[in-house]
Amino acid sequence: MTFDTIRSGQGLGRVASARSLLTVLLLTLLVTAAPLVAQTSPAGEPAKKAPEPAKSFKPHAIFLPVVYYTPETRLALGAGGVLNYRLGLNKEKTRPSSLWILFVYTMNSQIQASLKPEIYLPGNAFVLNAALKYELFPQRFYGIGNDVSASSAEVYTPETKSLQLSIKRRIFGNVFGGLQYQIGKTNIQKV
Repeated sequence: MTFDTIRSGQGLGRVASARSLLTVLLLTLLVTAAPLVAQTSPAGEPAKKAPEPAKSFKPHAIFLPVVYYTPETRLALGAGGVLNYRLGLNKEKTRPSSLWILFVYTMNSQIQASLKPEIYLPGNAFVLNAALKYELFPQRFYGIGNDVSASSAEVYTPETKSLQLSIKRRIFGNVFGGLQYQIGKTNIQKV
């Protein structure tokens, strides 16, 4: 895709979708990072230490709505979230594991769903990762080159399914090595 194609408004589907995804990620980052802002004590007063609470290793979940609009998708609605938890009997020494989930449906009947677990086994010697994705995302294709018009758009619907699995083992310190397997399939449902 060339700059002229983007400037003329053709081929904006992927650019706008990437921009929408970036907007959703930035909003999620802002909302989840807000509690991390440190409180400072007024000038001249020594900082008071809060008493150390007993550490709780209960699972924690954060779910947020996903709402955005682009000309290609129109209104999109969905939800995303993360569940953090620790495995094993000695939870204090095990890194937190997480399970990310996202589902989005657009008014153009486009669907995106993903599930991404990251599991630290007790002792942190092994890490298991996975990514399961499904997309049914009707799109427009305008042709190749700069001499295409908006009226030459063809609508097609790819259905994409993918799975990624990996296992990593601690080699030394924070250095891990492992194996990864990835499989995916895309079918064009209609043209």
